[in-house]
Amino acid sequence: MRIKKRDPKSHKGQNGVITAIVGSELYPGAAFLSCTAALRSGCDLVYVLTPAPCAGILQHLCPELIVIKLPGAHFMPSHKKAMEKWIAKADVLLIGPGTGKEGSTKQLIKSIVLLAKPKVIDADPLRYINPSRMHDAVLTPHQDEALSLQNTARCSLMQLAKKGKNIVILEKGRIDRIHTKTATFQNRAGSAAMTKGGTGDILAGLVAGFIAQGNELAVSARAAAWYNGKAGELLTKRRGNAFLTREILDILPEVMLQ
Repeated sequence: MRIKKRDPKSHKGQNGVITAIVGSELYPGAAFLSCTAALRSGCDLVYVLTPAPCAGILQHLCPELIVIKLPGAHFMPSHKKAMEKWIAKADVLLIGPGTGKEGSTKQLIKSIVLLAKPKVIDADPLRYINPSRMHDAVLTPHQDEALSLQNTARCSLMQLAKKGKNIVILEKGRIDRIHTKTATFQNRAGSAAMTKGGTGDILAGLVAGFIAQGNELAVSARAAAWYNGKAGELLTKRRGNAFLTREILDILPEVMLQ
């Protein structure tokens, strides 16, 4: 499992461009954590498509993000036209963190996940998409979301990865399991303190960032799980259970240099 090294002669944009479809009025934190993690992976640019109440918060918290403000408190099908040019710029799409469960959001996301782009799908969309129709995607479910995927697909996560068209499933838990077409890998890095909200958002952002830099889906999922887990381990040693999820973002560079 090796992450690609960047070309020392490369220019801006050649080391990965992500378009993130994230956030809502209720969940700006998930958008911030996932998109900042994508930047921490080492990718060059992250475009963030997000509803208006979330946009200003992101611009304040992380000025390195390129934030495109969409009208309303949550995603709607009427946004799709305005999103198209930003989606076209992306090497990979990051879909789901903080988007919520509004009916109009579901309608839009269901169409976006079918686009012919590599994608990372996390959080609420995993409860309502049809995983059997996915292709070129990493799905990052926790336990409840995994059950939803299995019920919809009518098969196990391992079978879904084997039957799918370039599908990788990063099943989150105390021991993460990364299911691919040919094998299941385990990631034992992490700590019990990582049950707190937002660690999965960081994980999804890291996966997207590594894919954007030209790594295979499975390699990206495995690397992201390991780095995220190691960052959690290190923070737990230093601060016990009292660390804040956002502190993982600050310690990732230290972990990634190891």
